Amino acid sequence: MARKPVPCTHQSAQTICQLGGDGLLLVATKPGGESDVTTICWGTIGPVWGRPVFTVLARPSRYTYQFIEEANDLTVNVPTPAMSEFALFCGTKSGRAHDKLARFQMSVSPRANGQIRDH
Repeated sequence: MARKPVPCTHQSAQTICQLGGDGLLLVATKPGGESDVTTICWGTIGPVWGRPVFTVLARPSRYTYQFIEEANDLTVNVPTPAMSEFALFCGTKSGRAHDKLARFQMSVSPRANGQIRDH
């Protein structure tokens, strides 16, 4: 699927509802190309000095934390209803013990800065 630019407010109400519901998928990729994905049900969305910002929090003890620290950026993806099993798995299993993307035959698109792709 081709990437299409949209304004930062595009479907923000639905994104906030999803954040408080089944969650969103946070992806961070280290400079070497290794990615981690986790489900988040916390965060804030809003402008800071006129720029759109999505704030996430991660404990240093979490596996995802090291990816966020080493990555130049991260993405927050809104999973489709068909991805609910994947999102549940990503929110309950650690990337230390599971290759989440491989298990569900998903990949991260480097051109889309961490957009999750279904094969």
